[in-house]
Formats: sequence, structure tokens, C-alpha cells
Amino acid sequence: MRALPPLLESALRNEGVEVAHLISTTLDGPVRFSTLGDISVGGEMYKGGMVRDLTSQDWSTCSFRVANPRGVLTPFILSGAWRDQPVQVHLASIQRGDYAVPGYAVDGYFAQYSVTTMLLFEGVLSAAPSATPWVTFQCVRSAGLFVPAWRVGKPVFNHLPVPGSTITWQGQTITIESR
Repeated sequence: MRALPPLLESALRNEGVEVAHLISTTLDGPVRFSTLGDISVGGEMYKGGMVRDLTSQDWSTCSFRVANPRGVLTPFILSGAWRDQPVQVHLASIQRGDYAVPGYAVDGYFAQYSVTTMLLFEGVLSAAPSATPWVTFQCVRSAGLFVPAWRVGKPVFNHLPVPGSTITWQGQTITIESR
């Protein structure tokens, strides 16, 4: 069982902490979306208002919808170049307030929030059943999707008796014949 960081626990108890999902993937370049609003996490900016309807039953699969204003993403979606692109979904807890940002405290710069994240899903984009006005993406977990280079292994069963040999099995004698 996973232990939640303290900030996520207080978010679940509604103690002045907001919860968001952060989605990062590669569409026509790297993109990052937030279900809450624009937010910076670890120097990366997650854009709010572009994603909705993030759903999952058990986090072995998930789906979400991305805004496709004026059909900008449609040619890219139809090309199929998005298939098997990596996707990560994090659960983030955001606590508003003034927090000193390391390296900027001397200049008097303070962040307006503190963020704690936890990885919920890591996989690949697998399907895009609709493209306008929202692109729906379906994702599958990447763990266990490794396909080995050898599809058929080297022969390991090479000790068959030659035709005419006899085998005794459960009290019966069987003579090997060729076809």
C-alpha cells in the first residue's frame, strides 16, 4: 500500500489544499497539462484549461480529453505520430501561500503555492477515438508492454527418438513411426 505525503493527506481532508492532476506527454512536441490551472512544478509549466475528463478504473489504463481549438491538433492526430508516445499522470496537492523559492529568497521573490506530487500512471498513448472539438486519448500502462527481440526462441526440443524406436509408457509399448 502506498503512503501519501503529508501535504496530499491534508488535501484529502480539505485543509486549505487543492488537488490537481498533472499530465505530461508528447503530442506535436512535449506538452504538460493541469486539471486545476496554470502551475509550475519543478521548473516545468503545466497549462490549465486544456484537459478534462481524466478517468481511470485502476490506473492500468486511463483516458483524458485535450482541447483542440480550431482543429489545430487534427492533422497531427490523423497522422498517427502520437501513437506510443509516453504519458505520465501525477496527483498534485497545491497549498496556496507565500513560500520562499530556493535561490530567489535574497531578491524577495516568493512563490504563491507549494506543490507535492505523486506518480499515479506511467504509460503510452494508445488510441484517439475522437478529434474535434476535444481530442480523446486512451492510454495503457507501459510496464509489461516490452516485446522481446526474439519472437521465436532457439530450438530446445531436439531429442526425439528416431522412427522405429519403442517407448514404454504406463505399461504400454509404443513404436515411433514416421509420417
